[in-house]
Amino acid sequence: MVLVSHRHKFIYLKTKKTASTSVEAFFEPYCLDEPLAEVAEYRDEHIGTAGIVGARRGRAKRAEATWHAHMSAWDAFRALGPRRWFSYFKFTTIRNPFEKAVSEFHYVHRKDTGLLSSPLDTRRAAFETWLRTKRPLTDRYIYAIAGKPVVQDVIRFERLSADIARVAKHLHLGAEGRAVPRFKSGGNSPKEPYQAYYSDATRALVAKAYAPEIARYGYRFEPEGVRHGAG
Repeated sequence: MVLVSHRHKFIYLKTKKTASTSVEAFFEPYCLDEPLAEVAEYRDEHIGTAGIVGARRGRAKRAEATWHAHMSAWDAFRALGPRRWFSYFKFTTIRNPFEKAVSEFHYVHRKDTGLLSSPLDTRRAAFETWLRTKRPLTDRYIYAIAGKPVVQDVIRFERLSADIARVAKHLHLGAEGRAVPRFKSGGNSPKEPYQAYYSDATRALVAKAYAPEIARYGYRFEPEGVRHGAG
């Protein structure tokens, strides 16, 4: 979804498989007229004086809402209008594309317990088939218009807490010491480091699909055994 805070003049554009629901939940209270006692993983669309919180529940609910999960930057621009769009601080979340592709593969196949519990060689083969037939998740349309990023800053999955704190400080939110909510973590995560899923061929497929992200944000295929948590 997208968050909009009129009081603090920011827009959060929510990408996929980047711990974005946790980021969204952290910044959500600054978009509400009356902050909720507890931030939930799922919620309906909210439009108020202080700001906007898009719907984050089920495709049907999102389809009914003007503001919703994983809304494109172009749709957000059109709904918000140029005056606010260009004067508000915009940010998003990003993640190493090679790790993100494996995470997306696990999410897409989350109900196929037979596959996800199979030997690594079987999963590696299925991963390559998926990359060749479905292609990895590319969601730059969420934070870019006509291929050009529209955000002023990014929160990296690999240093989630530190980057959230940095953005919150930049926005003068007074959020020092606030914990980052944890949602959608762990259940579908691969047991092995993401590097274990790759061959030279699959590495090339992901590098091609994510070439703009790799060039812009300096990501690379890391040495074997390097694995990041959302922290």
